[in-house]
Amino acid sequence: MHHGQIVGTISLELDVNIRELLYNHPVAHIVERRSNGRPVAYIPILAVDESFRGQGIGFSLVKEALQTVSRPVLSIGWVKPDTGWMAKAIFDRLGFERIAIIDEFWYADSVIKQYGCPYCGKTWCKCTADIVLLDAARSIDH
Repeated sequence: MHHGQIVGTISLELDVNIRELLYNHPVAHIVERRSNGRPVAYIPILAVDESFRGQGIGFSLVKEALQTVSRPVLSIGWVKPDTGWMAKAIFDRLGFERIAIIDEFWYADSVIKQYGCPYCGKTWCKCTADIVLLDAARSIDH
């Protein structure tokens, strides 16, 4: 909060179904193997107001969320065509490892659910996903 105004938010989901989350993509098997069959938490949302970016707010939100779980944590970055994944440096700094980069990751979902992409502007999403995982055993004391 900044002068009573919310400037950032994060969401953390526990015990996600990896296969469902990753649309049964073969990378789901990699995540399951890397997590040794343990339940996996998922960060679906990390957002910081544009005028407050670059001040460590996103880093603090993710670090705080990580301190509440003792299991592997997955995130899927929405790679924008023009700017890339804006939060990538945060996840790198906290020790997340890239599992895969998947082109047109949301394409089938956007066709089935009939949504246009807010990032690439296409009727059916053509964006790339950057899938990262943090093993619970890794330190986050950065």
